[in-house]
Amino acid sequence: MAELISQIPAENGGREVFVGLMDGRTMQDWEGVFESFGNTFDFPDYYGRNLNALIECLGDLEWLPFDGYVIVIDSSELLLIREQPDDINYFIEIMTNEVVHYWARPIDLGESWDRSSKPFRILLHQPESTEQVLHPAIASLPFVSC
Repeated sequence: MAELISQIPAENGGREVFVGLMDGRTMQDWEGVFESFGNTFDFPDYYGRNLNALIECLGDLEWLPFDGYVIVIDSSELLLIREQPDDINYFIEIMTNEVVHYWARPIDLGESWDRSSKPFRILLHQPESTEQVLHPAIASLPFVSC
């Protein structure tokens, strides 16, 4: 894992990037997912630890004013493993459509909350030594081997 993290530059072309490290072993159910995101991103006290609150907080991040965001989930083969089989599909869909794509679009309305587009990446890491097979929803994603 340390080798993977060392390959993620903290700065990219003068842009500061937030790198959040998460552990799939603590994200085996929704409660763990909500807790991990809240802790990693230092969500405000009003964070409700539910899916709507997660999306809302990840769409704000004014308290973490970086030029881009990277989440690394180690042991990702365990992500939501204690939930319904389709929950991992739903998680990936939500993170892609509501978070990654949201940050990819600039906001230019002439308002104080305008911002340029920002990269938001999620890296799912599975140790080579594991015998656990990735969920098909994760295995079907485009990936880069590290």
